[in-house]
Amino acid sequence: MRHVRPRQPVERSRGLKRSGHIATCADRDGDRGFSSAGGRDTPPATPPTGGAIPSYALSSPFVGSGQAPLLPRPTPRPDAGEIKTFLISPADFFDEVIREGSTLTVYTDGTIRVDSIRDQVGDNHMDWALPEALTPRQEDVLDVYARGCGSGSGDFYEIYGPWDSLEFEYEVTPPAEDGCWHFTQAAGKAFDFEIWLHGNSSMTINRLELVVTLRP
Repeated sequence: MRHVRPRQPVERSRGLKRSGHIATCADRDGDRGFSSAGGRDTPPATPPTGGAIPSYALSSPFVGSGQAPLLPRPTPRPDAGEIKTFLISPADFFDEVIREGSTLTVYTDGTIRVDSIRDQVGDNHMDWALPEALTPRQEDVLDVYARGCGSGSGDFYEIYGPWDSLEFEYEVTPPAEDGCWHFTQAAGKAFDFEIWLHGNSSMTINRLELVVTLRP
């Protein structure tokens, strides 16, 4: 079920919003990272071994839909105009809630990982959105394809793409064979991603991509 909350994407440069304060960390050039637990920062983190994100086994009391489908990137349509690709760094989230005992790690390459524990109160969640300055006007958009890439494991984890996408959400579902969850046929009403976790769970996000087909 989608968690409905007000969306107020903001443009930020080198600060990351974390639990009521701004932490100066991991700039776009990837020279530093941080890990947080209960509001405390630890020394810079390094990306997972070899830069690869592990494929976690599914171990959950919730019933997922099996592996997420591998959906093709959009191909030019006769009625299409320009196609624009936007990348959002996973480290450039605009909102997050990390409950006490759970942890958020931001790696030097912009990858993020959230580890949740069973005795926390409430869900962990993170939100990303295309900055308003880059957001196309809805009337100019023909179609939006999006993918969030990474991995998930444990009791409960889910990812959302643009809220008007055909796929809407993936709950306790491993990514497709390319390591991504795909969202298609959005109409340009939103350009955002969310993840939610509770119980004993982990999620890693290493790429957030939006491919926008504009009208001619």
